[in-house]
Amino acid sequence: MRTTLIVLTVLSGCLVSPAAPLVQGQDKGPAKELLPRHGIWKLEMDDKLDGMLDPNTTSSHEFKISAINNRLVGTNTHPDWTKVGQMTGEITPGDPTPILFIRQDGVTPKGGVRFYCGKLVKDGVIEGTYYNDSSGSGDFRMTLQKAE
Repeated sequence: MRTTLIVLTVLSGCLVSPAAPLVQGQDKGPAKELLPRHGIWKLEMDDKLDGMLDPNTTSSHEFKISAINNRLVGTNTHPDWTKVGQMTGEITPGDPTPILFIRQDGVTPKGGVRFYCGKLVKDGVIEGTYYNDSSGSGDFRMTLQKAE
């Protein structure tokens, strides 16, 4: 009898006050998109971690990146490199600056991983630093070339 009373009390409490959402933001609509849904981005990077791109060592690549619900997926646009450098990541709203995290797999023919962490410095421009699994690091800038 006592067990039945406890069960009924718990159940009635659930009916009167429903449980709070377990996932943060679950009760809200889709996140505000901080990047274009699809676009071509120019990635410039150097091999020195000093907060600026060195014009003597900067290399550049173009990526087609899709951003859906602030999650990113991208591929290199160069025909010979479409299977090298696959990207995944996310952009997180920040106050006042959104931040971005990207993992790029297959950065060399033998594999490899590079991690980018940066911030949206203005519409269509992301700047930050990268590190790779072969002890390399440097600065990067991603600039939107064309929104699709």
